[in-house]
Amino acid sequence: MAAGTIVLGTKAILQVSDSAGGPWDDLNEIATISKPDNTPIDKFPRFMGATHNIPGATDATVEVDGYLAQGDDGQNRIRAHAIAKDIMYIKVLPNGDANGAIFPVRAASRNFGQDAKGGLATWKATLAQDGDAVAVGDGGGLI
Repeated sequence: MAAGTIVLGTKAILQVSDSAGGPWDDLNEIATISKPDNTPIDKFPRFMGATHNIPGATDATVEVDGYLAQGDDGQNRIRAHAIAKDIMYIKVLPNGDANGAIFPVRAASRNFGQDAKGGLATWKATLAQDGDAVAVGDGGGLI
């Protein structure tokens, strides 16, 4: 593993708030979190000249995936903000220490799943970043 590689393990802390300053509710029963940032490149070929490559707007999201917990304050806060279509803040501390980032986000999609064979109900939310992330401590390698 390369030096500086971030391992999101059992120590990771995920929290949700109405404001960047808190108070924070823990987001529990989450199995995975990802932070894809995608920047499309528009290509405009020209006769007798180089192609113009123009980067578009970056599509930045935070995706959380896990198990439905109806009594979980963090999941309930995400559901409430998704219904209201307003901004919430998600704090990611990858190593469970004081280093990470706070992302202002809006719910882009939510998904609930259940298998007919039984088992745990699944829950997923894709949160579209709505503003610049703010470092917590040294940023935890997230910014």
